[in-house]
Amino acid sequence: MQDISNSSNTAYKSNYSLIMLILRLCMGLILSVSFIGKTLSFDLFARQITETISTSQILAQIIAVGILFLEFVIAISLIVNQFVKYSSLVAALMFVVFTMAMAHRALMGNAPSDCGCFGGLIASPVDVFFFARNSVLIVVSIIIFIQQNKQETT
Repeated sequence: MQDISNSSNTAYKSNYSLIMLILRLCMGLILSVSFIGKTLSFDLFARQITETISTSQILAQIIAVGILFLEFVIAISLIVNQFVKYSSLVAALMFVVFTMAMAHRALMGNAPSDCGCFGGLIASPVDVFFFARNSVLIVVSIIIFIQQNKQETT
């Protein structure tokens, strides 16, 4: 009877590890696409930052470079399974900040027609789907963070 219990426990851990791997790789892929799209349409991305936080074009370009750097580092980190705990935490924080910025604009009646999440590659209006998608991304980032934190403490 003990062998059956151990076997099912091993299968559960294996399936759980596979799910976490898929979540981590999907998050890395999403951030990679976002990085590529924003990089290819950098001027558009910087202009969207200017409109969102009412800043100068130069400061918006600096912020854009910082965001692109973070997205690139986080994407690579998640894909190659290095510094996942910190990367997933920063990803969650970025998604929260971006979502709050778009929610603020929407509440002020100034929602953009495209959130700019994927630069010029994929149009993504700021609508219910946008908020649902970002909520899922936030939750998945937190799940990855919690799981990685558990692995490091055991």
